[in-house]
Amino acid sequence: MTKLSCGGRTCVRRRVLKLHPCLAACIAALQQVRIFNLKGIFVMTRQFSTLVIIAGLLAVPALSQASSIWHDTGSGDAVQFTPEHWNSTKTRAEVMADVRAASADGTLGILRVGGFSAPAKSSAKPLTRQQVIEDMGAESTRAREARQMQYLN
Repeated sequence: MTKLSCGGRTCVRRRVLKLHPCLAACIAALQQVRIFNLKGIFVMTRQFSTLVIIAGLLAVPALSQASSIWHDTGSGDAVQFTPEHWNSTKTRAEVMADVRAASADGTLGILRVGGFSAPAKSSAKPLTRQQVIEDMGAESTRAREARQMQYLN
């Protein structure tokens, strides 16, 4: 075991640029048993980080393929549909109940066209054209400018 040169006390008079004798002795002792080597730590960190980056780059396409129902055929210009990769969260009974409810309230056509969700039901009575025009005429200048900025952005 290496003996500390300053006796383990804090040395205040040493310059900042020089290593404290305690720290220098500890580093020397660790280097002798090959636990602490600044150059080795840098090289191992660089090699490890390079390995992690390469592994990540190789894994990303595989991960994106596994979670999709569409797969590249290999030629680059076509895709293949694989329905066995579809993971549904609903049971058949739940889907059938949704279809019955959509056909009852008239939103089944919306669901068929693009898979979009049905418009939200409003409990308020719809306004007539004249009521909308009156509301816009009574709108303040600041509110009108704010509304127009919404449409511009």
